[in-house]
Amino acid sequence: MPKRILEMTALEVMRLRVEGSHAVGGATGLNLRVEGGTRMWVLRYVLRGSRRRMSLGGYPGVSLSGAREAARTALGLRDAGIDPLVARANKREAERLAVAQRLEFDKAAEEFIREHETTWRNLKHAQQWRNTLATYASPKFGKVWDEVDIETALWRVPANRMKSKKEHRVPLSRQAVALLKAQPRIELVDHVFPSNRMGALSDMALTTLMRRHKMQAVPHGFRSTFRDWAGETTHHPRDAVELCLAHAIDTKTEAAYRRADMLEKRAAIMQEWADYAAPALPSPAP
Repeated sequence: MPKRILEMTALEVMRLRVEGSHAVGGATGLNLRVEGGTRMWVLRYVLRGSRRRMSLGGYPGVSLSGAREAARTALGLRDAGIDPLVARANKREAERLAVAQRLEFDKAAEEFIREHETTWRNLKHAQQWRNTLATYASPKFGKVWDEVDIETALWRVPANRMKSKKEHRVPLSRQAVALLKAQPRIELVDHVFPSNRMGALSDMALTTLMRRHKMQAVPHGFRSTFRDWAGETTHHPRDAVELCLAHAIDTKTEAAYRRADMLEKRAAIMQEWADYAAPALPSPAP
């Protein structure tokens, strides 16, 4: 019979500062993990003989009572034979898909311009709107060959294409390098994955492809899925994971991390992610 954990009070939880995992009781497997100044709720459970970890949010953003309620709900799903991690991922993807299906950005923008262009004094105004939206708002996929170094397995995204206005180095997994090596070079075309017009792909190209294959997901979901996987199934540092997504991190440590940008740590994360998402490529011999 599993050992019964005494239920901590809200005050006792608030005082937890020692690094490590602290069982708080109230739900089997519910822990408050203290690491590097952050405190996160983690639910540990076993499903069909496999140990799983599920993040339930940060403390104090998620209160003790809220964490216990979420843990009990997840354990209820587990007891019914449903993996709560999979159930949550499916719910998030369904919500993202519903939002994406309401109105695609490009269509909404064009509809707005058509409705308002007759009221604008200058006929050039409509074209200015279209140009501005195409340049700054409509997402593009624009990796070009000059940014990629296959020999060092590195993609350098220039500062002028980053929201932070700083160069972002992306370590490439073995799977990504193999894909790039197999991708044909087209004369006078800069883009690695060009559109039919040999320009940059918009995000609607991926959306269309995913719909064609009847995938219940949207392109942005790839980033969210990666974040969930890294946070809930690995022990990699949170800051390294955030830098993989080019997210800003805590201002006190950002300058130090940005100088070296944790490239080696991020390379290990990206290779693990590739092995998880696309495991067909064999690992190199030791």
